[in-house]
Amino acid sequence: MVNNFKQIRGLLRFENLNDYYFIEVLKRRKDNPRLNVNSRFIKAYYIFSFAEFDAMKDEILCTCEVAHARAYIRLNIRNSHATALHTIKRLADMIASNNTRGSINLYANSSSEQHSDPNVKFLVDIDSHEDLVFSKSVITELFVQSIDPKPGRIISEISTPNGIHLITTPFEINKFRESCPTISVYKDAPTVLYSPVSVTDSTCEIPI
Repeated sequence: MVNNFKQIRGLLRFENLNDYYFIEVLKRRKDNPRLNVNSRFIKAYYIFSFAEFDAMKDEILCTCEVAHARAYIRLNIRNSHATALHTIKRLADMIASNNTRGSINLYANSSSEQHSDPNVKFLVDIDSHEDLVFSKSVITELFVQSIDPKPGRIISEISTPNGIHLITTPFEINKFRESCPTISVYKDAPTVLYSPVSVTDSTCEIPI
């Protein structure tokens, strides 16, 4: 079981009324071999405060356990005004192309496609201890060499079922890839909030 609620809570901030964090529960084929797609969307959560984050914890845990799914959170802040505008644009495009079936999950899709965080966080996907040590040294060196007036840093190391997600401030991705060509870097990707090893509680009554 991977439970990162406490660690991730310490990385959140709520400074503006319309800012929120996007959480989605996904059923993954790697956890469910009979699934006929790589992942299946189960449910989305939009968290506007620490109180909401704390209040939703039990429901998110239960949803994951019942569906044998993982909860992911994007650590770059979303803004409901910006998301609403993006959703309207996407909806207009869908109507114009006569493809409105995809509009059912449009707000969730819009939340995953853009963010409004002035302090952008990158995600580095690590699969082994050796990659972790080497990638951290490369990133640290890139920060040392950077002429950016804001010093870069590694913000957090978040456990996943298969390794580690490094959460960092921005750095030069192309230079990183010169030294670490097999390690993936994402400018706005979700990290694991919770992942159950198996379904442990079939009594939870959550609509999924």
